[in-house]
Amino acid sequence: MPQKCWRSPLGWMRIEERGGRVWSVRFVLHCDEGGDTPLLSQAALQLEEWFAHTRQRFDLPLAQRGTPFQRRVWEALRLLPPGQTITYGQLAAQLGDKRKARAVGGAVAANPWLLLVPCHRVLPARGGVGGYSGGTERKRDLLRLGNM
Repeated sequence: MPQKCWRSPLGWMRIEERGGRVWSVRFVLHCDEGGDTPLLSQAALQLEEWFAHTRQRFDLPLAQRGTPFQRRVWEALRLLPPGQTITYGQLAAQLGDKRKARAVGGAVAANPWLLLVPCHRVLPARGGVGGYSGGTERKRDLLRLGNM
């Protein structure tokens, strides 16, 4: 699977491609190149623009994966206005069942496209930042960036 390593202001990120679509975007401690492609270069460029505050949304093809419910959660996150945060319960209510906040949390935690699908903007209703697969300190940093 082709992959590209990109150094973000918050650490290394690995961007993976499968079948002409972005398969995943993750923060990693280290990364080995695995065959750059035009899509991977475009993804790195869009991430660079996002961190430079010249891009608010990503327009990259994402690989079809996840359960139907996860895909609904991820699509709702992609439609969240730039800079806006939402709680797990609010997102569950938006999807039609406010009792599914925990299920929303599971889908958010399973998001394979960090930043492209802005799961860092989902917060617990009790306050704080909650968890984040990229690390809670990174989540705080991403929220401080504010424009996304």
